[in-house]
Amino acid sequence: WLTNRKPMVSSSIALDDLPDDIALRILHYLDGVTLARLQQTSRRWDAQAGDEDLWRSLIQRRWKVHGQTTRVVIRASNVTWKSLFQQWSHSQRMPTSRCTGQRFPVLGRSYLSSCQLAAWLTVSPAEDCRLLRTQVLGANEEPVHGAVFRSLRLVVQNVSAGNHRWQLDLRDGVSVSLRSGRKLAANAYLAERAGVSCAESSCVVTLDAYDFVVLRPVIPLEGQALEVEPDALELIEEVFVVLKKTSSDAKICIGCTIVEETIWELYEQMPGGMWVFCPDKSRSGL
Repeated sequence: WLTNRKPMVSSSIALDDLPDDIALRILHYLDGVTLARLQQTSRRWDAQAGDEDLWRSLIQRRWKVHGQTTRVVIRASNVTWKSLFQQWSHSQRMPTSRCTGQRFPVLGRSYLSSCQLAAWLTVSPAEDCRLLRTQVLGANEEPVHGAVFRSLRLVVQNVSAGNHRWQLDLRDGVSVSLRSGRKLAANAYLAERAGVSCAESSCVVTLDAYDFVVLRPVIPLEGQALEVEPDALELIEEVFVVLKKTSSDAKICIGCTIVEETIWELYEQMPGGMWVFCPDKSRSGL
């Protein structure tokens, strides 16, 4: 009976044999680097992977911008969608939302190409830069006085097209390195999540393709007689967070180093200038 067995027929099909419409659908799942490399393989894939609608869709998914916004940019700069993608990638542009985007000054940024993770430390526009005070749990689970930044946000985005998937446990909070060499554990609150799945009971956030989260750190700077955010930021060197890969137990740390020289410059760009607390009401504006 072995001699009468029919040979197995493979159901696989070569990529070059796919119809153009099917191939274009598959290309929508690739990232910008892979598309650019595919363009270099043949004339057909140069045309397919260089499709303008393909790059426009990629820009909108990666940076969460509306079609009207990108069309205005294209008309004003007179560039192709692929060129716009390359410009925004090179400048490490933030995704756009109510808590992120070009109108938010950046204190620091980082990009891990091997993990395809990006992070930004931003300042939300506000007319009041006074620190808020609250109680947070310290290293020994004892309540300590913490400095709450009204406007400080840590943005973390998965910039892969789907080959990486990361999880963030909000119970781990964020970590802060001070310029004095000390390291602090800080609470983190989810200010915004774009496209991510979040189990509220476990506080675990999953970052799929192009998903991002906006975290609001509560930093315990006890013993510091500080009133305004720029003074507190001058004590901080780096804010970072740990994420775990869903397909393994591998963990990665990503964060942003604050460039001290830019702190006051960025806060001076806030709406209304620098408004701070002063006991003398006649001198409350700065």
